[in-house]
Amino acid sequence: MYNAGIVPNRVTMVNALGACAGFRAIEMGVWIHDFIRRNEWELDVIMGTSLIDIYLKCGRIDEGLKAFRSMKEKNVSTWNVLIQGLGFAKSKWEAVCRFNRMEQEWFEADHVTMATVLNACSHSGLVDMGRQIFSSLINGNYGFSPSVNALRMFDRTLGMRWLS
Repeated sequence: MYNAGIVPNRVTMVNALGACAGFRAIEMGVWIHDFIRRNEWELDVIMGTSLIDIYLKCGRIDEGLKAFRSMKEKNVSTWNVLIQGLGFAKSKWEAVCRFNRMEQEWFEADHVTMATVLNACSHSGLVDMGRQIFSSLINGNYGFSPSVNALRMFDRTLGMRWLS
């Protein structure tokens, strides 16, 4: 498209970043990020979240964190991508720390957040912290209750015996 002289718009670039993340095509993702910078596009929630996603899926933690910090506005999806990406990038402790930071900044966790942070706890050996978060979830501190399937999965993952 670009080589044909057609200038891509923001929607095109967000979709291209999603494809790059899916295929772990970091070189193209970096090219798109450079294009965004050259055109002085602001990293809104959607584009910034897409950049975080590709960088973290490709193991570029510093670039992902830099994109996160440069965003003026974030939402729960942005935080979820950050937490999940850090977990995938073998920075599970950092994922849990970011979950705590998310709460400090008054963002409300959703089902995706909880599954992601509990997975990070389980794979990083932070079982006590995972149990604490899970207990808060069961007690209704997050404004929703997990499904029975989620309870069973968390039980197997974190070694909790909430269900008989």
